[in-house]
Amino acid sequence: MSVQIIPFQQQLPFLGSHLQSMRIVFRRDHPDVSALNPAPIQVPMNDGSGDVMTGIIHTPAEQRFPGLLLVAGHGFGGSAQSAYTRWVTKFFYDLGFAICRLNLRGAGNSRPLCRNNYHGACGDDLIRLWAWLLTAKPPAVPFRVERTYFMGASLSGSILANALAKIDNTNICAPSDLKGVIGGLGICFPFDMAAAVRKIHSVTNWPYLKYFLSKIKPLFAAQPGLDQVTKSAIAAAKSIVEIDNLWTAPRLEFSSAFDFYAHASSRHWVPQTKRPFRIIATADDPLIECRNFLASDWRNPLLEPKLFSAGGHCGLWERGFRYQRHLREALLHVLKLVKAT
Repeated sequence: MSVQIIPFQQQLPFLGSHLQSMRIVFRRDHPDVSALNPAPIQVPMNDGSGDVMTGIIHTPAEQRFPGLLLVAGHGFGGSAQSAYTRWVTKFFYDLGFAICRLNLRGAGNSRPLCRNNYHGACGDDLIRLWAWLLTAKPPAVPFRVERTYFMGASLSGSILANALAKIDNTNICAPSDLKGVIGGLGICFPFDMAAAVRKIHSVTNWPYLKYFLSKIKPLFAAQPGLDQVTKSAIAAAKSIVEIDNLWTAPRLEFSSAFDFYAHASSRHWVPQTKRPFRIIATADDPLIECRNFLASDWRNPLLEPKLFSAGGHCGLWERGFRYQRHLREALLHVLKLVKAT
């Protein structure tokens, strides 16, 4: 399959890749979702670590599709409180969908409950989440979940790709527990993680690097069981590579950060997807190399790649619309899959 570039009209005044990317940071018009019938959940990882992921499920009084739960993942340094997850939640809740804002392992209020952290190849965590959601009963969840769909932005898109490739050949749980996973959407995630890291560390992208470090360092500072020497070294780190060399690579038994990046790159996982997977990318993403998206193997019929001419990194603020384009893409994908099942 060849990927065609889809023209994209940017929302004024957010023209150009950087303004598209940073609009969600600079503007303070994010929806308040705190009163949308919230129900906190705690998801045990059941991997011997004792770690627990957390989230908040918002259930409309009248569900458009009873038993269906959408899940929104966050990017690097984010959480369930991120502006991105609030936009997603408000959009779908108002349309009658139940939706969960997720804290990946070690993010948000799961931090004191986790001795480990999420990373680009932790698809097993999503598989555990799906299995738990599809077998849990009230009051652990507000309703019996029969089908689920995951939306992953940036790094959580990479995690989704990893999970969808592993979903039917995992030893984590019985495959029958995962039949309700109907698919997912990934937005602006790296197909080559090393290339993405190098691009983030480029001179012109120093504001992004500074922003990411300001978000991720506090998570390590508050990490249970992490020794003070490592905490101090991470606090002094000047790059994401330094942090991954200090923690991620040795923790996962890789020789270096770049050894881990080679393993975690989504180009390995995307062609192996076992569930319908719509993937959104932009040609002007300032953090992700578009050429790696174009060079991917798209022969798997479960894959639906969409490349927009503009939109920046997880921006896609489109002229004439309040909500981002990828939310409408997710809606159309969900409706298609629900109809098919």
